[in-house]
Amino acid sequence: MEVPMITIPRSFLFLLAFPAIAMGFDSSPATAASANLKDVCTSGCTYSSVQSAIDSITDSSASNVYTVFIDSGVLSPDNSITTNGKSYINFEGRGLGVSVLQASRTWFSNAATSSNFFDLSSSTNITIKDLTIDARTLDPGGLRPSVAFTGVSIGTGADKVVFDGCEVQGLVYGIWDTNATAGNLVQMFHSKVRGVNAGVAVAKATWHVFSSDIRAIRYGGESGHDVSVVAIAFETGGDSANVTLWGSHLHGESGEAAQTYPVAGLQTSFSTGSLVAIGTTIHVKMTTANVGSAARDMYAVRLTHTQTATRFIDLIGCQLLYESPTGLSQGNLAGIGYPAVFASNQGVEVRLVGTSVIDGGGSGASFRADIVGAPTMLGQTRYEPTIKNIGSKIVSAVSSNANALTTSNAALYNTVNVESGTVAFPASNTVAVTLPTAMPDTNYRIALSANAQETVYVTTKTTTSFTLKSSNAGSTASVDWVTTR
Repeated sequence: MEVPMITIPRSFLFLLAFPAIAMGFDSSPATAASANLKDVCTSGCTYSSVQSAIDSITDSSASNVYTVFIDSGVLSPDNSITTNGKSYINFEGRGLGVSVLQASRTWFSNAATSSNFFDLSSSTNITIKDLTIDARTLDPGGLRPSVAFTGVSIGTGADKVVFDGCEVQGLVYGIWDTNATAGNLVQMFHSKVRGVNAGVAVAKATWHVFSSDIRAIRYGGESGHDVSVVAIAFETGGDSANVTLWGSHLHGESGEAAQTYPVAGLQTSFSTGSLVAIGTTIHVKMTTANVGSAARDMYAVRLTHTQTATRFIDLIGCQLLYESPTGLSQGNLAGIGYPAVFASNQGVEVRLVGTSVIDGGGSGASFRADIVGAPTMLGQTRYEPTIKNIGSKIVSAVSSNANALTTSNAALYNTVNVESGTVAFPASNTVAVTLPTAMPDTNYRIALSANAQETVYVTTKTTTSFTLKSSNAGSTASVDWVTTR
């Protein structure tokens, strides 16, 4: 007997296979939300403000870490946010520009009470991830020129602070290392910072910055003071911050007409700290041709040190870029520059390795070059930095005052393989030259500058020196020399 075919609807098969789902039940195991997760949003979350979420945390520690999760949307508090010294808290959002903490217009009016929109003072092990902190956009303009409006303040005692994939905006400062304890650590990964006076102001902390974009831009009318426009600024001569940058971009820009404040991508003034930039672009850009002073500094890197201790600035594989409109009225525009400040920049050594200094376009300025310096003389003492390079492109260097730059500044950087110098014969036909760095052997070559009506040649070589002879028995010739191996 033939059995008839029975057709079963697909919907019935689905009910047989997934009865729990069909009945509206969740078949996954039941889980409770972690007590260490504080969710914040404008509506529907446990907390409606970040401050109330922080206030609810009473027992955070290395073994009891909390996460404050800021959901999508814009939270606009009227008052500043503070961690109140609490530690081991992660502040995490859904992404840069997606989860936003934005200072309200009322906050700017209230900022005389607390000008730090997000204050991390005395807190350690704080991470800010995938979040925008904005204390700039709603600035009404023209408020309190004496107030240091700040996006995030890293005050005294703050340590092990991490910015990861986030954005911070402020007026006077984007992020301000307000005399954080020397040696305490701040790390930044894949982030954006924007300020008006300074993108990041550093003082004493150790900073590690990876693949980040830091800018200071002023167009005029912003609230707060206008002391300078600098992407990363070492705040005072007593600074001891150590800053290292990898693959980042520093950008200082002004479009405000007829002003005199300095503009720079990087400004250094540390007394015992250091600066290392690797594969980083440091950029100064003027978008107005109307400059208010012939002495105005507009430099990619601006050196303002006042102590005499030995300090190093290493720029490795970097690009120093300076640009302006056509016909910049006056001022000093350069890749590296230093002003004529009393007893300034002595003991500072800038070491350029594979770095290009580039005029990015435009024309004008009182002095415009790859290096513009203003050496200071006090009696017989000369105050200016030492600039060395190896494999770097430097086309021009000029002095902006009556004191000429040291001839060897920005010349060849002495290494074991390449050394250089100048020696003068002491009214005789023999002079010894001591190498700045000892050679491993005597298999090196020596190139000498020529002198009219006089033959100069090498007679002996050792690993530490060589001797020059002249055909003139009473020679006083000055000879430039270069060794290579």
